[in-house]
Amino acid sequence: MITRLTTCCLIIVLLLALVSAHASLEETTPVKIGVLAKRGAERCLEKWSSTAEYLTAMIPGRTFIIVPLKFNQIDLYVKNEKVDFVLPNPSVYVELENLCGVSRIATLENLLKGETCTRFGGVVFCRAGNNDIFSWEDLKGRSFMAVAESSLGGWRTAWREMKERGIDPYLDFNELEFGGTHDAVVCAVRDGRVDAGSVRTNTLERMTSEGKIDIKDFRVIGEHCKDHKEIPFVHSTRHYPEWPFAKLKHTPNELAEKVAIALLEMPRDSEAARAAKCAGWTIPLDYQPVHECLKELKVGPYREQGKITPADVFREYWQWILTAVVLLVIMTSSIVVILRLNRRLERAITDAKRMALEAEAANIAKSEFLANMSHEIRTPMNGVIGMTGLLLDTELTNEQREFAETVKNSADSLLGLINDILDFSKMEAGKLDMEILDFDLRTALEDMSDTVAMRAQEKGLELVFLIEPDVPALVRGDPGRLRQILTNLIGNAIKFTHKGEVVLHVTLDHEDDSTAMIRFAVKDTGMGIPADKLDGLFQAFTQVDASTSRKFGGTGLGLTISKQLAEMMGGQIGVESEEGKGATFWFTASLEKQPPVQETEATAQESAAASLKGIRILVVDDNKTYRRVFAGMLASWECRHEEVLDAGTALDRLRSAAKAGAPFRIAILDMRMPETNGETLGNMIKEDPALRDTALVMMDSAGNRGDAPRLRKAGFTAYLTKPVKQSQLSNCLMTVIGRKPSDKTLQEKIITRHTIEEDRKRKIRILLAEDNIVNQKLALRLLEKMGYRADAVANGQEAVEAIKTIPYDLVLMDMQMPEMDGIAATREIRNLKFEKSSEQTATKGIQEQSSIINQQSTIKRVPIIALTANAMKGDRELCIEAGMDDYITKPIQPDKLADVIRRWTSTGNA
Repeated sequence: MITRLTTCCLIIVLLLALVSAHASLEETTPVKIGVLAKRGAERCLEKWSSTAEYLTAMIPGRTFIIVPLKFNQIDLYVKNEKVDFVLPNPSVYVELENLCGVSRIATLENLLKGETCTRFGGVVFCRAGNNDIFSWEDLKGRSFMAVAESSLGGWRTAWREMKERGIDPYLDFNELEFGGTHDAVVCAVRDGRVDAGSVRTNTLERMTSEGKIDIKDFRVIGEHCKDHKEIPFVHSTRHYPEWPFAKLKHTPNELAEKVAIALLEMPRDSEAARAAKCAGWTIPLDYQPVHECLKELKVGPYREQGKITPADVFREYWQWILTAVVLLVIMTSSIVVILRLNRRLERAITDAKRMALEAEAANIAKSEFLANMSHEIRTPMNGVIGMTGLLLDTELTNEQREFAETVKNSADSLLGLINDILDFSKMEAGKLDMEILDFDLRTALEDMSDTVAMRAQEKGLELVFLIEPDVPALVRGDPGRLRQILTNLIGNAIKFTHKGEVVLHVTLDHEDDSTAMIRFAVKDTGMGIPADKLDGLFQAFTQVDASTSRKFGGTGLGLTISKQLAEMMGGQIGVESEEGKGATFWFTASLEKQPPVQETEATAQESAAASLKGIRILVVDDNKTYRRVFAGMLASWECRHEEVLDAGTALDRLRSAAKAGAPFRIAILDMRMPETNGETLGNMIKEDPALRDTALVMMDSAGNRGDAPRLRKAGFTAYLTKPVKQSQLSNCLMTVIGRKPSDKTLQEKIITRHTIEEDRKRKIRILLAEDNIVNQKLALRLLEKMGYRADAVANGQEAVEAIKTIPYDLVLMDMQMPEMDGIAATREIRNLKFEKSSEQTATKGIQEQSSIINQQSTIKRVPIIALTANAMKGDRELCIEAGMDDYITKPIQPDKLADVIRRWTSTGNA
């Protein structure tokens, strides 16, 4: 007995010693960072050893070392787990991500000639004296040198551009070589050993600054703008994210988190940053553009793409295919159940018709039964969609993800079909419900335009929203049902229109003191509707083309439901059409007027009117409807405006006004006009000495990448895409007239909808309540990256005191904090009520800078968002009951945080 006890004790002591030794060994074992040594091991160690020393100092108990790796070594070191972290170029990273499961934790902020860059591209060049090469096509039949076949900036970016222009370098070049380094490629072109070459951006500038070459001795093929916002160096290709810092699968998450925090907090002036010639690190960027490049070239992880046979797919993924079949059977069964129920009810109705007194009751029973089936039908469908969504959140290969996404898309389509049928059933049963909410009609229509504008742009259609000035904005009704009707009508108009325009015209039919009858008309230039089909359009399951071979799908229920909804809103619906000449679908809705209040939006409109009053503005657009839209907006701001339809008339009006001593301050030009487009007209205006001071605003129905910098260089001050929102246009024009011609700094930056959004963000002030210092730093850094101003406090009590003195636009509130937790702090804030005092008067300056201005005698209700690690059932409800408005779980996902902030700060001046 004693011997057994002694043996057990010895085993326990031995196990404890082994655990202790393992922990000690783990702390003493160096952490290896494998770095792609593109310019040799010695240069690699010089550049990155300081980063290893920085991480060693920032993370106590761990020692970091740099392991230089060649292109042909890095994948072996990662597969064999000979390193713990890896710093490759983006092309190599994408391959390691697919094959070895590495994951990025930070992206390099490169520092090149004083410029901070998180993106790069490629440069294709030849000698300046080579008079035979000026364009991409001239490269055919030439000798060419690139850095390496696996180099993204030194070869693959250029290869992708050549391929899109119909050039196959492996067939069309007289000779294709790979020099191994960027400097070797440049020297080969300089010395005439090859006709042309490709290297990474800033290589020519770097070698010039090092005295090795003179950049003037070279000509860049397909050169982009040198002062591009993201890449301030000559380049020939599109942009890709900089080098990522990634962890391997075996690397502990706790260690990776510490390394990520240390990298994000690296000072720009630190020794590590100076040695690496960078500005530090930022949160991981999206490397999807690199995936797209490699996929198009069929290299790296996509080299075997398209070579898999159906038999190979079935053998490899039979489990997923079986799952998809099962899900399809479930969806098909749901449809069968609905059809069987419908057939049973149809038989019941047929039998009931024999008895005249019971016929109507049987029809009502059928409709009520189908309406009550909503829960039973949607429950299995939600299970199918939900489980597929969970499957998509797991680690899948590209083929597996494609199968799962196909299942989910099919389920979504089926659910849409079922929803139409159930809405129709509820309508017949009289259970189609309506909500009465306060909303801004103009804002609701502008927000809806975003969802349909893309579809119109894809078909090359002009989408116009024309809202007459006398239409009241602040109304009461059901914005969701209103949007449902308009989305259906506009979607149908876009579907059946191949060229021309789709116009939503909103007018005031009639009004009294409390209600307004609004008329919505959707007019298109599509194929039109035959006269004999008009009468049956609003009947259930009726379509213009009901054949099985019809070109356009649909259930035929959309217009029926729209008719019912319009009648529920106190209006009517109708259609006017002539075959071959388009159609106009219209409906009316009776909406209550909101009582007069001091609204922020009204204040903003008054501010715009005051700023733009009397400003001379010329609109040039060949589209008559758009000229009318702009005229209505400019008239509401009391501008001195004129609208013309072509460039010749515009030049005549501009010159006449300048000669009369009353020149136009701003000219708004449409990009896509016949004969002379907007860009050409802008050049003509800027070349005329009498007109060059006119500020130019470009409007385009389909913006393309690179348009903004080209237009800024041509002299345009602003560039917006159609359909233009009234708030966007007013903010744009106020910014334009606020610029002084002598202010070169402002002239260098063109105004776009994105810069307007940035200006909106700068006006927003956010309070962060977080006691954990690391989480606090991370959240503040994310908010700063997004462009918001933010202050931080360490507990709920401090948050309450801050709200009393500063009118914040949004509060991010942690739930668990010392002294006062987030729940108690939220309740305290919601109970704050006091009269305006001297303390409020003292903070008036701060209040005027904030987008939320306290116009009342009590504190305005600031949105509070729970920011917490609690994600169990009931936590969200607890936050909402306490007075919070929304809920975000940790760890913070930047895209979700940005969506929530935008949703809760998108009204008013914010």
